[in-house]
Amino acid sequence: MKSFVKYNIDYIPCGIIILTFMMQIALLLIPLFWTIVGAVLLIPLQLSLVACGHNHCHCAFSKSKNFNTFIECILYFQTGISPHGWFLHHVLGHHEHYLNQELDTSRWQKTDGSTMTRLYYTVKTTLMIYPEIVRVGRLHPKELKRFIKMLILCNCILVVLLFLEPFKTLIVFIVPMLLILLLHVEVTYDHHAGLPTDNALEASNNNVSKTYNLLSWNLGFHTAHHMRPGLHWSKLPHFHNTIANQIPSINVFDHLPFKSYFQKPESSHNPPSDI
Repeated sequence: MKSFVKYNIDYIPCGIIILTFMMQIALLLIPLFWTIVGAVLLIPLQLSLVACGHNHCHCAFSKSKNFNTFIECILYFQTGISPHGWFLHHVLGHHEHYLNQELDTSRWQKTDGSTMTRLYYTVKTTLMIYPEIVRVGRLHPKELKRFIKMLILCNCILVVLLFLEPFKTLIVFIVPMLLILLLHVEVTYDHHAGLPTDNALEASNNNVSKTYNLLSWNLGFHTAHHMRPGLHWSKLPHFHNTIANQIPSINVFDHLPFKSYFQKPESSHNPPSDI
């Protein structure tokens, strides 16, 4: 019997995504106090699921286009990133241009060449996510049309939920979606910030902490990911090991998650400028 997913290990993220959505729906049906408690407790899990959405946009979980779309819709209610938004903003906007700060949709460099502070980058990039998706989409009309279609569909569902349970929908879906979007951008600051180079081996920071990569679905192996973006997330550690001796040691860290994120040591790279 053929597997429904491309890689059997993807049953795990798919199962977690669906289970999380079921818990979100359940939170709409219980007393308000427990709705609030449950919504808060789901935040760390939802932040982890952002990485699942990221991996999915590079290497789709399933062989079924309908199931992949279903997963993307659910992820929107968990991460704030609309179906096909990842593809336009991240695949076409970031991966195609991460070595060119004039075109990168996740650019970390100011127009004067200095490095944005974490706060500046986080606020600016978050506010510009959807405008950047549209900008990139104008160069790819077919993809933009699909994005708009799915965005309207998902938001129609949100409107229905708001009509049925306005306050609980705000607590369970809308506020967490906005918060996760902000936190997700904040975490990505250390992926490339302060690395002005056109050398792919030096253009990304890597966190090789086992705990970090467990929670981020191997996103810490960032150089390997950028060199082979279509490589399945489960194969990134192995590929990282094959190129590890070519990556400058200053671009590799081993820290627990959220311990100043990457807490990188002093380096000769361009230091962050003040706002």
